[in-house]
Amino acid sequence: MQSLIYDGTSPTSKIVGLMYYAMGTAPEGFAGANDHWHRHSSVCTKFANGQIDVPFPADADVTKEQCTAVGGFFMSITGYMVHAWVIPGWESPQGVFSHENVNVRCADGTYNTTANGMCQGT
Repeated sequence: MQSLIYDGTSPTSKIVGLMYYAMGTAPEGFAGANDHWHRHSSVCTKFANGQIDVPFPADADVTKEQCTAVGGFFMSITGYMVHAWVIPGWESPQGVFSHENVNVRCADGTYNTTANGMCQGT
């Protein structure tokens, strides 16, 4: 496991899922055919003041130069990842390994996100 998925960005946010991550080729995975490993391309991340920002949407036509211009770190392609919605009370109706989980919403109760997939406001 590489990451924990939280229901927000505040210090009191709760863990709602996990993300497994693998470099190289997609792993054989878990038992069954429901774990769909995926990768993202043209990812720009920026780290400042203990926060992670994603200035551009993943999989967009962002160049290394554009990312560098905003002080970001550019990845042309990520490793393989799969989400696991295994936290009691946060199961995904689309399946344990679904990419999205409709039960995880923005703080205002909506799915209103910015172009880079971040919730608007707090």
